[in-house]
Amino acid sequence: MSVNTEEIDEFPKGDSCPVCKKVYNNALFWCTVCDSKRLQDDFPNWTSEFHELDLCIRNTQLNADAHTEYLEWIPFEKFENIEKIKEGGFGIVYSATWIEGPRWKWDNELMKWVASGPRKITFKTLKRDGIDERRKEFLKEF
Repeated sequence: MSVNTEEIDEFPKGDSCPVCKKVYNNALFWCTVCDSKRLQDDFPNWTSEFHELDLCIRNTQLNADAHTEYLEWIPFEKFENIEKIKEGGFGIVYSATWIEGPRWKWDNELMKWVASGPRKITFKTLKRDGIDERRKEFLKEF
């Protein structure tokens, strides 16, 4: 599998949202109304199983100003080539290939941002022992 490492520059055409036709209120082809609503509609379809973290992720999605400026929960099975990088006090950092990749590509037929293909990423897991305390510390770091 090849990993896409270059930036994706496939944006909607024009200066207004192709879905609602409103002029963009930012420079990065992101419709704060339509795209935030799409992310919000997807809230029931994912969870980290840690309510406070879900709220943090959702908050970034509802307040995003661009298609690259929000967090997303990615299930573990969406990663390949997982390699441990470093272990810290309460977690372990890994590198991996995110199979689908971020939604950095505009699809004119579907009229939405779609996955841009495999992407090399890093992620952090929390150690199981003392998980409740680790979650609190993680949120402080987050």
